[in-house]
Amino acid sequence: MNAVGNGVSGTALIDRTIQMRKEAQARKVMLLWGLLNVGLAGMIYMEMTGKLLCKFYNISYWPLWYIGE
Repeated sequence: MNAVGNGVSGTALIDRTIQMRKEAQARKVMLLWGLLNVGLAGMIYMEMTGKLLCKFYNISYWPLWYIGE
């Protein structure tokens, strides 16, 4: 059965389809931002943990992040 037979106009169906695509794209963007934030937080955590371990154990070389330092 087509959209006109269901009592839904073609324009409303197209508008709804466009709205659903925009919502799906917005969800993807939010997911990517969330993954970026989690990754960045993990990197900051690792860097701070490494610096604390270097100070506590008197390590002068933290190879994970500062190879060239």
